[in-house]
Amino acid sequence: MKANKKIIFIVTVLFVVIALIVWYAMMPSYKEISKLSKSIAEKKLDFDKKKLLLGEMEALKKSYAEIDKSDKEKLERILPREENITALLPEMEVVLIQNGLNIANINFESFLDVKTAAKKIPKFIKGDAKPVKISLDADGGYEAFRNFLTSIEWNERLMDISSIKFTTQTKKGNQESSADAEQEKFSFNVALYAYWLQ
Repeated sequence: MKANKKIIFIVTVLFVVIALIVWYAMMPSYKEISKLSKSIAEKKLDFDKKKLLLGEMEALKKSYAEIDKSDKEKLERILPREENITALLPEMEVVLIQNGLNIANINFESFLDVKTAAKKIPKFIKGDAKPVKISLDADGGYEAFRNFLTSIEWNERLMDISSIKFTTQTKKGNQESSADAEQEKFSFNVALYAYWLQ
């Protein structure tokens, strides 16, 4: 009976020793397997996100393909893809002249610094829009200026007026003319922003 107890004790100790040896031998492998399993789960999550984005991109491509060509051209006029100040200058001149204003000066300021540009973009514009500041000086009558502001508001190109400054200059007509002949002439300084896709 003592021999049986001794054998059971020896077997138990050997089992515990073998279990500890296996435990310490397998622990690094277990940790490695655990890391790999976690990495695989992260990669699968990343893959699923990219697959979802790809599906959304395909849906956008399909939606874009269904847009009429004339609507695409209109979108290009609203928010052009490339900065083209040389095309913007004649547009501004036409708007000023058509509304009866005399052009004194037009300046354009492009923002190369991304942080500065980001501050100038209104919150309703999402994505990669880049502002170009337009400062213009003109003179003319009140109605002409009002018509100019309306033209800017209804212009296809996306533009925002940021400031308006003006001074009054009174021109008196002949003394023979009625009081209606007195015309007010204004000198205007307008700062506005036009936008381009980056």
